[in-house]
Amino acid sequence: MPTNHLPGAPRTSAHAMAVGHIVLAIDRKYVAQAATLLVSLSAATSEIVPTTLLHCDLSAPDVQALQRVSAALNWPLDMRRVALPSGLPVTDWVSPATYLRLFAPASCADSSHLLYLDVDMLVLEDMTPLLTTIPQAPVAAVRDHFHRTFETGQALPGYRTGAFSRTPYFNAGVLVIDVDRWHRQDVTERALRFIHDKPQHIRFWDQDALNFVLEGQWEPLAPEWNCFPFRDLLDQYDWREPMPENEPLEELFNLEDRARVLHFAGPKKPWHEGYRPTTSRRLYRSMAGVAARLTAGSA
Repeated sequence: MPTNHLPGAPRTSAHAMAVGHIVLAIDRKYVAQAATLLVSLSAATSEIVPTTLLHCDLSAPDVQALQRVSAALNWPLDMRRVALPSGLPVTDWVSPATYLRLFAPASCADSSHLLYLDVDMLVLEDMTPLLTTIPQAPVAAVRDHFHRTFETGQALPGYRTGAFSRTPYFNAGVLVIDVDRWHRQDVTERALRFIHDKPQHIRFWDQDALNFVLEGQWEPLAPEWNCFPFRDLLDQYDWREPMPENEPLEELFNLEDRARVLHFAGPKKPWHEGYRPTTSRRLYRSMAGVAARLTAGSA
């Protein structure tokens, strides 16, 4: 991982970039993870990129901790509370904060384009190529590595069972958003309506709803921009259902080696006890250690 930018080092502004903001979204259980992502983002990215963090429940000490990280990294961070609608379905390891992603365009209406990032990630390379991407669709995203289509895998259960077509399905952890196109197509409102009206087809929360709303209306990004730690997930055995769309293990491992953004998707996270002592875990915990010191104001 590039480490050319140390906390507090001078930077240049990214005001000329096409994408005006990076957007993150958390609840208070993910303060440490947001700080870790900011450390990796700051280390890897050559320009200052104004960043907005959406949240639903941060306390004053949480906000102050993240402000210390922002100041130490010389990385502008604007924190905004968003009131989520009640009754949004969540399961497993996910909290309602996942739905904050749907409100990113409305919360940053002064920007023409946004780069949304989940916080269970490490940025490994300069984000400038993504920050200058202008999609000709409401979003650009990476096709999901495990749930490749509407008709296979676990996403959108029962929505298109038995169809002969294969409709590509994207992972919503990294999104380049065209704000105007998003609003013109009422993406947020239509996604919330799908969640309310069709809960039987929801498995992966707002990601399923976004794929429903944006079917055939999203642009693919190179898979390196949203890459899972495949060796951690599949090294012991390939537990995926045998589907023609699945990528061979060797190709997935090669992709991991050239990842630009590493996304710890799923219930097993590198900050959990019991996560296998892999290279990805060591890298994550190294960045998390820096973030912890900055959060405490001790670095």
